[in-house]
Amino acid sequence: LVTLSSNASSAEGLNDDCNNDFALDAVDLCGVADFVKCNRDSTIPLVKPRGATLRICGQHGTVYEGDEEQLEAWKDYYLPERMEMEVIGAIDDFPCDAFGLQLVLLLGEDGRVFAYEDELLHLVALNLRDLFQHGMVFPGKETFKLGECFEEPTEEEYQEMMESEEIKQMKKLHIEFRQTLENELLNTMKDIAQSRNVRL
Repeated sequence: LVTLSSNASSAEGLNDDCNNDFALDAVDLCGVADFVKCNRDSTIPLVKPRGATLRICGQHGTVYEGDEEQLEAWKDYYLPERMEMEVIGAIDDFPCDAFGLQLVLLLGEDGRVFAYEDELLHLVALNLRDLFQHGMVFPGKETFKLGECFEEPTEEEYQEMMESEEIKQMKKLHIEFRQTLENELLNTMKDIAQSRNVRL
């Protein structure tokens, strides 16, 4: 797990703090949020891209300040499975398609680091240590589009879903429901016909 101290007094000290304190895998997002809060607006120059500097801040320090729906969208609508994330900073005036030319960096609960650019979530580092020691890969090692996780299944995936026990049970219940509905409709029509002395 990540253990954090908040007594870094310079960018170099903060960078050392980050390199020493962040583990390679599991992440304590609450601890990260506290670290970000204590070190707000501190900056760390990144190894790459050249000239890029990470400004530490939470979502409130980005162009998405106050937009809680955006944070939920990052968690829910990009990756194959929902992932808890914490905003850890921003790279300002970065040449990209991001709103306000600001890349927002997020740390996932699995330790991976993502950058948000106008409906794209880029995997820019495998973990924080990778980010601080080797820099940010942009465009990302992987890129996830808004809603991509909801795309139509392939024909093979569709057939596999249709053969599942759950779908078979749903089909059976649907047929039974239709049969019941049909019987009720016929009985109602017979009752109406008898009341009017009409033969069906």
